[in-house]
Amino acid sequence: MRSIRLSEVRPMFTDVASEIELGRNLTNETRQPVRALVADDFPHMQQALVACVQTIPGIEVVATALNGQEALDKANATALQLAIIDLQMPVMDGFKLLRELRRVYPAMYLVAVSGHSNAAVTSEAIAAGADVFVSKNELPFGLVSAVEKLLQ
Repeated sequence: MRSIRLSEVRPMFTDVASEIELGRNLTNETRQPVRALVADDFPHMQQALVACVQTIPGIEVVATALNGQEALDKANATALQLAIIDLQMPVMDGFKLLRELRRVYPAMYLVAVSGHSNAAVTSEAIAAGADVFVSKNELPFGLVSAVEKLLQ
């Protein structure tokens, strides 16, 4: 039986690992940009959320949506690692979207945002699958800080 040297095997794993996102730790400086989606039913707020997220080095907003169903469709069509989701949207609300994204994409980072911030809303968002809840009253710094902590 021929022995295999580590130097022979390592290139195979390096090639595979470079194409597949393994786990949820995205802090490696050599990584590809974190691909993000922003979903909010108000275009001006959506633009503000996109502007906040794009200030974080290494994040690329590749999709936006005006309702939960559109966000789910775009998530299914696009390889994403991060979703910023307003909780109050038409067609499919953010809570249902969070549950569906967590079920289908368990490694995706999910950030819930809302203008309604109280313990009940926060708890419901976390129970639905959000990694973190950010009040829109805390923009832009609250969102930037929360996303940066998630990606550490």
